[in-house]
Amino acid sequence: QAQGVEISDSEGTIPSITVKVSIKAKTAVQNVRFSVHTALPLAASQTQYQFSTLDSNRPGEVLISFFLKNDFMPSDLSAEITATYQNAAGAPRVAQALISLPIKLVIHPCLPVKMATHKVTIDTNKPPVSLNDIFPDLLGENAGGPGNALGFQFYGGVVVTMLASKTSQRYRLQSDVFQAMWIMTNELVKRLEKYFMARRATDFQCSFSGTMPLAEYFDVVDHHFEVRLKDLQMKEVLGQRAAQFRAIQRRLLTKFKDKTPSPLANLDTLLDGTYRQVTHPWDCYNTAAVSTCYHDMFDLL
Repeated sequence: QAQGVEISDSEGTIPSITVKVSIKAKTAVQNVRFSVHTALPLAASQTQYQFSTLDSNRPGEVLISFFLKNDFMPSDLSAEITATYQNAAGAPRVAQALISLPIKLVIHPCLPVKMATHKVTIDTNKPPVSLNDIFPDLLGENAGGPGNALGFQFYGGVVVTMLASKTSQRYRLQSDVFQAMWIMTNELVKRLEKYFMARRATDFQCSFSGTMPLAEYFDVVDHHFEVRLKDLQMKEVLGQRAAQFRAIQRRLLTKFKDKTPSPLANLDTLLDGTYRQVTHPWDCYNTAAVSTCYHDMFDLL
């Protein structure tokens, strides 16, 4: 059981949510260990917990804070809790649960943008609903508006604009980054289903009747492959430079230990240059790794 107890979203700060996780056992169990896993860029304040014993009278409770660790787009807004324990007979068991984290952890409201490179239109079988009623917690500067256009900005800077048609049963999402629309499309569908379910409209459906954006999809796949290739190249260069750096260090140490000092033969200069060659590919490697996560294929699935 998980219960959100706090969320902060002040301007200029990265929001976080503190979740209370309760572990209850019908019978006595021992050596209870559970781990918390989230997909980057989300992270948890602590990922490992342990209880010696638990029973029906003594549930285990912990507070876990989730926050945005990096500023690229997430592929998933869920956290997985995995608990391992031993039952009364000493047999190992595993239990799992998913926590759905709020979208406010990764986006904040902004003004909608009229023009965008990529667009996706969602068809429904119900009259259009004001976006102010669907996203009351993400209005921001759009509060009090007509409710047919809202803007959402990821903390990495990418903007997604959502439009509700006044005459047809359609909703449009648009952004300059193709994979950025996935999170908001999924959130729109879930909130629409919840909205109509509360009004006992069980026949609500969403559909996509446009042309599949395969060209955009393959562009992202190609870019992802290029970044992964660059990632491998950076690792190889870094390994070569590190081996060279260690070899120069060994030669310098040998000279320093020699009782009859001899010229360094520019080994100190070579060591400094190699150090710079080691740190530069490492910076490039970190950038490539972040870019790989940013263009993760999960954003498209």
